[in-house]
Amino acid sequence: GKAMRAVADNVDLARVSGINVEQVVVWTWVLAAGLTSLGGAMYGLITAVRPDMGWFLILPMFASVILGGIGNPYGAIAGSFVIGISQELSTYLFSSEYKLVVALLLMIVVLLVRPQGIFRGTM
Repeated sequence: GKAMRAVADNVDLARVSGINVEQVVVWTWVLAAGLTSLGGAMYGLITAVRPDMGWFLILPMFASVILGGIGNPYGAIAGSFVIGISQELSTYLFSSEYKLVVALLLMIVVLLVRPQGIFRGTM
């Protein structure tokens, strides 16, 4: 964990400090691939596995990050709450097939009013 953080902050300084940067990068990718595979397998257990199954997850996630402000993790969290709540509340007015449309329309409206998102830039 500390080696990963050191490499993420400053590769040259981590290398000079004696950290094997290449090994840290490889193990970081292995860890990320393992966690992603585990998440995909768990999601596949509760839904039907189809080639396009991630499409309806990626678009609201993208809308959440854009809505909250690119580069701001707190903005992404706030954006995901706004998108998630608006999608679920929209089912009272529209059919559930339109949840994705609501997320994208909300993103478009916010970007027209405030192009940098709800929160600005980086932390």
